[in-house]
Amino acid sequence: WSVFPNPATNVVTVATNSSNAGSFTLFDAQGRELISENIANNTQVNLSSVANGLYMYTITVDGKRQKGTLIKKS
Repeated sequence: WSVFPNPATNVVTVATNSSNAGSFTLFDAQGRELISENIANNTQVNLSSVANGLYMYTITVDGKRQKGTLIKKS
């Protein structure tokens, strides 16, 4: 699974390589949930509602979870 581009400006693509639906959740440094979206493979997620900075994300598909970091910049 991958989230790209990273660093990102306003949109990221979440590639899961699965035909099943899943979820993408973005958190700030304090662990607050900022974005939560249902996803399929190659879903674009709009980041325009969050400020520039470092964020954590979780992708859950087929009962498996992947965590990572994402940088938003202008």
